[in-house]
Amino acid sequence: MTNKIVIEIPRSSKYVSVARMNVLSYCNMLNLPIDKIEDIKLCVSEACNNIVLHSPSDVTPFRIEIYTCKSKIYVNIIDTIGSFVFSDYQEPNLNEVQEGGFGIFIIRSLADSFSVTDMEIGQVMSLSFRM
Repeated sequence: MTNKIVIEIPRSSKYVSVARMNVLSYCNMLNLPIDKIEDIKLCVSEACNNIVLHSPSDVTPFRIEIYTCKSKIYVNIIDTIGSFVFSDYQEPNLNEVQEGGFGIFIIRSLADSFSVTDMEIGQVMSLSFRM
């Protein structure tokens, strides 16, 4: 693992862009292709939006970790409240018009790997991307 970055983000939609810009800066530092950077930014934005949208409270910040290891970028989004009940998730029906509900679908489509792990307190969304 190299140069792990950890940031705490207030649980508010106005700070999702802060998470996105931190990820952008990290990816730029690695000289990744712009299309890869855009995919990673979009996935992080969707994961953060899920936390903010499904949170019962805006008191406790959530945490983002980003690091590289063996030609991959890893992003962990740690939600100590566990605001999103992943077991309730259903894939969106792409044949019907609907508003919202595409975040996890987008993440799964763009990330090389995606998982949600329940912890004793909260959950971790783990994403990885080949560099």
